Amino acid sequence: MAPYLLQWTAIQQGKKLGYKYYDFFGVAPGVIKDGEYVYDHKHRYAGITKFKLGFRGTPQNAPGTFDLPIEEKKYSIYKVFRKFRRLLP
Repeated sequence: MAPYLLQWTAIQQGKKLGYKYYDFFGVAPGVIKDGEYVYDHKHRYAGITKFKLGFRGTPQNAPGTFDLPIEEKKYSIYKVFRKFRRLLP
């Protein structure tokens, strides 16, 4: 599948450049139990979490992200569309 090849290629490139970590950016909340990451399989990130864990990495906690609006008017419009999109199934 294309997503696997894309991620694997990025990981290989990172190793060549000497990086120690590869950030997949977010998984479903969970805990490490007996060396395995246990998460809620009904969480909205469950599918992507399964995909990411397939690479046998170790989930790490890191600070979250935030928005830094440059143009307040455009950002306000963006927030309205974002709220509307979240209402859709």
